[in-house]
Amino acid sequence: MNESNLYTRITAGTGILFGRSTDQRVLSGMFNRYRPDGQGLESLLGNNNDVEREVLARIRRVFDAASSGWDPCDLYFVVRQPTPVNEMKAIQLAETFLNGLKNFADFLGDAELRDALEGRRITLQAPKGQEVDEDTPTMVYECLTDFLAEQQPAQNDLFALKEAIYSMANDYFLMAFILWPAMKITGPASNAFDGYYELWRCGIGLKYFAAGDVAVTLPFKRL
Repeated sequence: MNESNLYTRITAGTGILFGRSTDQRVLSGMFNRYRPDGQGLESLLGNNNDVEREVLARIRRVFDAASSGWDPCDLYFVVRQPTPVNEMKAIQLAETFLNGLKNFADFLGDAELRDALEGRRITLQAPKGQEVDEDTPTMVYECLTDFLAEQQPAQNDLFALKEAIYSMANDYFLMAFILWPAMKITGPASNAFDGYYELWRCGIGLKYFAAGDVAVTLPFKRL
């Protein structure tokens, strides 16, 4: 077996016939086979180069966050026991995520997205009387999904795993975090979605408002 061939390793490790011309959707749910602790993932990833090893490390971080409270009937990776954080830490994590999005917008050269994110104020409670801003999160989502669609296996074999990784939690932001090392992006945007993983594992949600506030929500009693 050619250990450097990701497609060969996937077929050998999972029994799924997978090649360069195969529809990526056949890998949907693939990582559920390795739950709850990710045992055996090294047969698929991590033995070829530093980028693979970093992607594997990020996949393992998702396993770690979702392993507590895992139910064998789960179709997706769910964080049932979020990492507890206090209010100040929650605000810091939200700010890190928003700064990452700004760096992503700068990397894309998307001035409209950058302007929509500029000057946002993180709050712990939804501001009274403000209208919800649905346009900004939609803009972020569309910019990210368009960017991810451009990343193809011809650039890096790891992009053949996009459907497998997306289906872990049906989450494009988490997919971006996992595959970001394969983008080979340098500068401020090199860790643009690290902040999203921290929000996800802590169960923190964000809600945008038209006047510029972004409210942080926690899934449990604040410490």
